[in-house]
Amino acid sequence: MSNTLVFTTIPILFFLWLFLGRNKNICSVCAAISSTWILLFIARFFGWFNNDTLLALLLGGSVVGLYYFILKNKKLEFFRLPILLTLFTISYLVFSLEYQLFIPVASVWILFFLISLGKNKKLRERIILCCKNW
Repeated sequence: MSNTLVFTTIPILFFLWLFLGRNKNICSVCAAISSTWILLFIARFFGWFNNDTLLALLLGGSVVGLYYFILKNKKLEFFRLPILLTLFTISYLVFSLEYQLFIPVASVWILFFLISLGKNKKLRERIILCCKNW
């Protein structure tokens, strides 16, 4: 499968999702990119596609899109870093199956959870504001 075919598939899937998608809460761009990397992953499994770089770029785009979707819930703002690390780890596991990666990600979640329970309000606010003021 050529890269040209991949980049032709994305706009086709975009318009299919835009006009045929029944759920108006799903972004057609996100659905097209996700559908593309899912199809490529299946093609990779059967040996029909071997460009892991392109597959990883598309998967990374879905990770970032999902990250921003999750952060629409303001209650999760504080947990930006653990959420992003978790999403990247899950996407990396699609390729590698290196389960030991869960140890540092779980450690970050525990650290942020403990900080969220602590009394240092300035630290929590600083963490929340880190991505807002640039």
